Amino acid sequence: MLVLESPVTLRTQDYHRLPRQQKLIASSPTLQQAWNLVQEACITQNPLQLGEAATLSAIASQTLLPKPGFTALLSLVEECDLYGLNVAHSGSVVGLMLDRKRHDIARLKGKLAEKKLTRHWPKQHLLKMVTGGVKLQ
Repeated sequence: MLVLESPVTLRTQDYHRLPRQQKLIASSPTLQQAWNLVQEACITQNPLQLGEAATLSAIASQTLLPKPGFTALLSLVEECDLYGLNVAHSGSVVGLMLDRKRHDIARLKGKLAEKKLTRHWPKQHLLKMVTGGVKLQ
């Protein structure tokens, strides 16, 4: 996972004060589809399905809390054939889901700069996914 960190932060308590109910209801079919994919991905150990689920959730989250450069991030996932895009609920951190053996990290970082995404996400951390979360290497 290549984690992109924004200098902008949002406290969880502030996030929960945002008017979200109507947007969550409108996004519920997408979120249900994402949940179904997560369950299937876990059963089959399929990273593509897990990435698709995360991306669907990220798209739903975008209606609640817009992230800068979101369309460019989605485009990057497609261009580099990544597994998906994961977004923290606060939107201050996003993760590009990848496989170090399959994806070219240097090319990906070059594309981030080329698309000027580094101005929104200046800090980048290449992390390894492990049971229970990610781990800094």
